[in-house]
Amino acid sequence: MESAVRVFTYGSLYTDLGGSSLSGFLKLNLSCAVPLVQLLEEIEIVPDLIQLAMVNNRAVPKSAIIRPGDRIGFFPREYPVFADRIGLRMT
Repeated sequence: MESAVRVFTYGSLYTDLGGSSLSGFLKLNLSCAVPLVQLLEEIEIVPDLIQLAMVNNRAVPKSAIIRPGDRIGFFPREYPVFADRIGLRMT
């Protein structure tokens, strides 16, 4: 099992993290499962900047647990969110 997670950021979050990665994502090694907010702290993103978080292509609340091998996407507040995702906005 892969011990890394891939973190994709979009919009202003992409440029805030440097936005220079040719691969388009950050690769972080995890030895165990961690809360999503802890992962945000590790990559220095303020949770209030996130409108929508997705793990393995599914919208998740900020109480979600991130496991090694997961693929994570963070969308900033300026991104439009589809109606079926409104209930999972990180408010």
